[in-house]
Amino acid sequence: MSLRRTPLKRAPMKRTRSKNQPARKRQRDTGFPESVKKLIHERSGRRCEVRQVCHGDAAVQIHHRRPRGAGGSSLAWVNQAANGLDVCSPCHLRIESAREFSEAHGWLVSMNKKLRSDEVPVLLIHDAEPVLLSDDGSFHRPIKGD
Repeated sequence: MSLRRTPLKRAPMKRTRSKNQPARKRQRDTGFPESVKKLIHERSGRRCEVRQVCHGDAAVQIHHRRPRGAGGSSLAWVNQAANGLDVCSPCHLRIESAREFSEAHGWLVSMNKKLRSDEVPVLLIHDAEPVLLSDDGSFHRPIKGD
């Protein structure tokens, strides 16, 4: 008696999730909308607004003055123009590495304080007077007594 061998039929493997493994959520965009980026770029002229390390280099990143946190923020104003600064990479690194210094200059807004970014004066250019940023992309000098 001869054994006949039939070729093995191969089917593509189906990837299945373990019952204990939750479905992955689609990652949401927690950054500035394009319309807000445009306001920030118009305000800065696409030049670094901090100028602590550079001399007005081209801005390549938009820095959140009040950090979003690991999963983003539920606060709508976090992605408004008053919370964004156009910065070059070296100045952005300076802001993130010297947090107390940056908070004192308004480049960072503490998550512990109940202040919005448009209420915290910011030093836009080295040795200039601090200004208040607006969500429409403009800025103005704080009124004495604010």
